[in-house]
Amino acid sequence: MRRKRKIALAVLAVIIVFCLWYTRPRSFDDLVGEGEFQNFSLIATKDSEPSGALQLDSSGGRGETAGALREILQSCQYRVSLRSLLPLPNLGAGRGSGETTILISAATGEDEWFTAAYQGAAAEFGSNGRTIFTRAQDKAIAEKILAFVKEYGQKWETDS
Repeated sequence: MRRKRKIALAVLAVIIVFCLWYTRPRSFDDLVGEGEFQNFSLIATKDSEPSGALQLDSSGGRGETAGALREILQSCQYRVSLRSLLPLPNLGAGRGSGETTILISAATGEDEWFTAAYQGAAAEFGSNGRTIFTRAQDKAIAEKILAFVKEYGQKWETDS
């Protein structure tokens, strides 16, 4: 009986250590790779209203803009959720009214790309078919990205 208990405690300790290791804070580069943005699109919406969206696209030779965006994204550490290990469908980040949602899509190489969705401190990264759910250590990261979009982006309206 003592042997079974020791084995169970050892397995539990391994699981706990794995969970702590997996949810450790990670950098932006650890999550999506270190490549330079070759092309990106960034959209910010409030209350899921596309008419108030701001869009920024790097096409047209805006290399300094891509570098500034990457700096903002790299300034934050992200804690990965254990939910990323489970093959669950995306249930959304519990969007509330008045929330700003930031959607980023970028190519970092010929066959390398990522998408990111920010809402408050919640961030969801998709890269080459894998989704990683995180919580940003910097609670104001979405506001920093929104300020960047307001500075460099253009407001677009839908025909309604």
